[in-house]
Amino acid sequence: LGARVIGPELAKTIVDHFLASHFSGGNSAKKVDAITDYERQRNNPSDSADAPQA
Repeated sequence: LGARVIGPELAKTIVDHFLASHFSGGNSAKKVDAITDYERQRNNPSDSADAPQA
């Protein structure tokens, strides 16, 4: 959203609508799942299968 093309109030409205919308999956679902798994492993390394067992 270019600042010279879209004003700040319109940009906020567009972002609000985007964030409030429902993600229907589609072609991106596998990619989103992979990113979610990666983030989960990075944030909880003890839950990872690669973590050393005590």
